[in-house]
Amino acid sequence: MSKLQFSFSVLDRFIHDVQKPVAHPTAGDAKRASSAIDDIINNVPLIDELNVKGLRDLIKLAEKGKFTDMKNKASEAISDYQIIESFYKKKVLPTAESLESKDKEKQPKLKEVTDSLLNPSYELMNTYTSDDRPHGQDLVNSRLLHQHNTTEINERSQDVSFSIHNQNPMITDISDTNRPTKVAEQFSALYDNEWTDAFDAIARLEGQKENIEKEIIIYLDDVLRNIYVYTVKRVPALVDNIALQLEQTMLDPVSSTKEKVTNPSVIHNSKFQRYAKTCVKETAKLSIQALIQDFKKTELRPSLQKYQDNFGVNKYMDKCLEICWFMNVLDPPMVLKWPMEHQEAEDLAENFRHYTKAGIQLDFAVWPALLFYDQGPLVVKGVMQMK
Repeated sequence: MSKLQFSFSVLDRFIHDVQKPVAHPTAGDAKRASSAIDDIINNVPLIDELNVKGLRDLIKLAEKGKFTDMKNKASEAISDYQIIESFYKKKVLPTAESLESKDKEKQPKLKEVTDSLLNPSYELMNTYTSDDRPHGQDLVNSRLLHQHNTTEINERSQDVSFSIHNQNPMITDISDTNRPTKVAEQFSALYDNEWTDAFDAIARLEGQKENIEKEIIIYLDDVLRNIYVYTVKRVPALVDNIALQLEQTMLDPVSSTKEKVTNPSVIHNSKFQRYAKTCVKETAKLSIQALIQDFKKTELRPSLQKYQDNFGVNKYMDKCLEICWFMNVLDPPMVLKWPMEHQEAEDLAENFRHYTKAGIQLDFAVWPALLFYDQGPLVVKGVMQMK
């Protein structure tokens, strides 16, 4: 059993004890469960404190022996556990087992590959007997061939590494301040802070108008939708433009004239595309102000300009664009998902929580859910109003 599997078994036991009608988890059980959560968060890139808030609250109550209060928190904690356990079993565990299996398959050839790289004439020398091994110019030629092959191997390994990252978005750089978990935290804070402030600001302007709450929510949702679509389109256009500029500069490094990029749809060398994506991602903050100005000037529909001059609404727009930009410069980009009217209430409940009313039919979307990538696991639940 791996360390992660053990941590999940500790949590599973804790949840089992919580559900018992008579017995309760002890303070020691709670402490072990807390350590298990720490281990899971530290070793599974996507799972963070946002995903285990209900569990943390329940554990704190168990540590203090507040068993009556635990009943009110149990359902949320159980839901948290089921989500992270399901994610681990469906996404993380199969990947780990697959990598372990492939690693074992490669072991027999490891020494041969290592010797080949460390000893330039290893492969060639092993094809000859002791009497007919190459000497002089033949040996020089073999070493030149090895140098060429090594260079090609290094270039291919970089491409393979980049491809592996693209095909396995679970691999994240924990030093990246704008990695998916951090963007998810900002997205949650956007709803708790700027969205709330903008809602209150509009409510004060409109007074006690009938159905004003629904109108404000739909307005704020439309703002986010439009900004999200804008950033989805802008990132690939910017990447293509930078990649083409890089390619043109390297093809003609002595030219002092700046040629206008006229065909950004040209297929670039994969390296230029990779460098462009990295550039856009690592310098994302530099683009924010220019994008905010461009969106408000060229993309903001008349119906969305109504409250544009309000400080709270303006701040909400700016923050929406900043976070949506950070989502889309990731590779692969994070995805916002809105509830659909044709979906069953049970299906909606997997990705959205209720606003103020439960029911069997969707009334309107309040806040979108955030996915790790397209068709990927849920990172932050959205909010919906039912009827």
